[in-house]
Amino acid sequence: MPAEHFRRLLDNHPDLSEVELSNWGEIFLNPELEDILKAAHERSVRVRATNGVHLNRASHQILEHLVRYGVRAMTVSIDGATPSTYAQYRCGGDLTRVLENVRHIVTARERTGSPYPVLTWQFIVFGHNEHEIDDAMAMAESLGMKFRLKLSSDELHSPVREKSRLRTELGASSRSEWEELHAAPYFVPCRQLWEEPQVNWNGRLLGCCINLWEDFGSVLENGLEACLQHPRYEAMRRLVTGGSSDYDDLPCHRCRVLAAMARTRRFVAR
Repeated sequence: MPAEHFRRLLDNHPDLSEVELSNWGEIFLNPELEDILKAAHERSVRVRATNGVHLNRASHQILEHLVRYGVRAMTVSIDGATPSTYAQYRCGGDLTRVLENVRHIVTARERTGSPYPVLTWQFIVFGHNEHEIDDAMAMAESLGMKFRLKLSSDELHSPVREKSRLRTELGASSRSEWEELHAAPYFVPCRQLWEEPQVNWNGRLLGCCINLWEDFGSVLENGLEACLQHPRYEAMRRLVTGGSSDYDDLPCHRCRVLAAMARTRRFVAR
C-alpha cells in the first residue's frame, strides 16, 4: 500500500485507533513503510504487526523507526533455534540475520527507554524442529521476547513425533486433534469481520485474514462503513454466527474454519 493511500485511509476514518499491518506478505518489503509508520504516529494511531513478520530483509534505519514511531507489538516467525533447522521451513531465510535484526530493535528500545515494540517469538512446531523448542525458548528469553508455540496448518508436512508435550502445552498435538478434543476449530478469525476488518494493500475490504478470494469494495473510494454494509459481507457475518445465506459462493464456503464450525456446531457468538 502506498503511504499516500494509507494517509487517506486514516484521514477518512478519524475514529480508527489501531491498525494491524501484517497479513499476507512481509511488511518490510514495502519501500514506503517508514512513511506509513510516521503517518500513523502523527495521527496517534497505534500500529502492530502481530500476524507475523519473518524479519529477513529490514534495514537498520527501518528497525530504528519501529521504536521511534512506537509500533506497539510485533510477532517474529522463527521456527528453529539453528540456521539449518530454521531454513527448512523458512526457505531461503537466514536465522543469523533475523536474530541480528531482533537485537538491533532491542538495543534501540534500551537506548530510548521505550518498551515498544513488544516482541514475540512464534515457533510453528514440526517434526523437524520440535527438538529445538527448549533452545528457542531460552534464546527468546535472553532477547527479552515472549515465546509462543503454534500448531502447523499442514499436518502432513513434517508431522510432530513428541505429541505428549504439545498436548500438555497447547492442548493438542495437531489442529485436527484440537477439534476432536475441544469440539471447536483451533483458529477462528471470524470475529475480525466485526472487530478487525482486514483491508488489502489496494484498499479493498477482505474481512478476515484468511479470505483471499473476494473483496467487498474499496474503503479508499467508498469508505469502510459502506463496505461493511455490502450485502455479501453481511451474509458472511450471518454464516459464521450459524445463520443462513442466500449466497452459495461466499469466501466462507471455501474456508475450512466454517466447515469445522459447522461440524462442531460452535459458531461465533454475537
